[in-house]
Amino acid sequence: MRSAIYKNLKRSCQCGAEMHEVLGYFDSPQETEPKVFRKGWYCTGCKLFDKAILRERTVEENEDE
Repeated sequence: MRSAIYKNLKRSCQCGAEMHEVLGYFDSPQETEPKVFRKGWYCTGCKLFDKAILRERTVEENEDE
């Protein structure tokens, strides 16, 4: 499997801490590599999980790296 760097979209939590992305993937019979998607964001400060919806689930590769 190819290693890729993905754009890291940062988000602030309601408690003031920074939330971290939670990524997932699924295997597709039509694809040669697993498809990555964003499941949501998790705050380690207050343990809040914010689920990604619609276009937020799309993960774009970072073209700077």
